[in-house]
Amino acid sequence: MMGNDKMRDEFESWANSLFYPLETHENGLYVKLVVQDMWAAWQASRAAVVVELPGNVHHTASGMRLGCQEAIEAAGLQVKR
Repeated sequence: MMGNDKMRDEFESWANSLFYPLETHENGLYVKLVVQDMWAAWQASRAAVVVELPGNVHHTASGMRLGCQEAIEAAGLQVKR
């Protein structure tokens, strides 16, 4: 799973684009309960994503990349190109 700092940065970028207040308490929890709940949902959504990679991909770099890309897209996710 992606690092928590990167995940939180992505969440805060998204929440900030919607003008949600991102102030936090000293313990790291968001001041606004709705934002804290959104953060918990964001984390849960990422934890729920599991992609099973194919076991028999081609033994070339491009073959492995293509096999992984197809598995990720089959799970309904996008692959950044």
